[in-house]
Amino acid sequence: MRVFVALELPGDVRIGLGRSVEPFRGAPSVRWVPETNYHLTIRFLGQVPAGQLDDLTASLAPVAAGTRAVRTSITGFGSFPLEGERARVLWAGVDDGAGHISELATDVRAALARWVPPDADPYRPHITLGRCVPPHAAPDGWASAPVPDGTFSIRALSLFRSYVRAEGPTYERLHRASFLP
Repeated sequence: MRVFVALELPGDVRIGLGRSVEPFRGAPSVRWVPETNYHLTIRFLGQVPAGQLDDLTASLAPVAAGTRAVRTSITGFGSFPLEGERARVLWAGVDDGAGHISELATDVRAALARWVPPDADPYRPHITLGRCVPPHAAPDGWASAPVPDGTFSIRALSLFRSYVRAEGPTYERLHRASFLP
């Protein structure tokens, strides 16, 4: 199974991001992520044998049990790679001023180290909204698109299965572990 760990976004946040993306949907060579798939990836694991699912979720349980709800907000829009003109990923940034999301990502990485080797790249909390295929400059005005207002809470850690299809990936939640109240 192709799996990843993520934070699910509240429906109103996904709708707000969808409104921000709408003016750019006609941009050439961008595969836009459907609004229902918006999430904040904490750790991509790739292929994991189905027989290890119980062990995997058991490894995530103490991380979720020791985490309080995360308050955050959307901070703006950008692209990866961060340098140069050729964007591969268009994203919405997420406020991690207190470092809670990065700390959670570190804890998840440690808990899942037996399934996936450590990642040398620093964790950058973001929500993938589109992919440029082939890589090219972000659409004009992307970095200054209006940001949805308000803060929101994330109250659980989820494990998803990703199905890769020609029309784009679909996700199935396999497990959800609630944070402390």
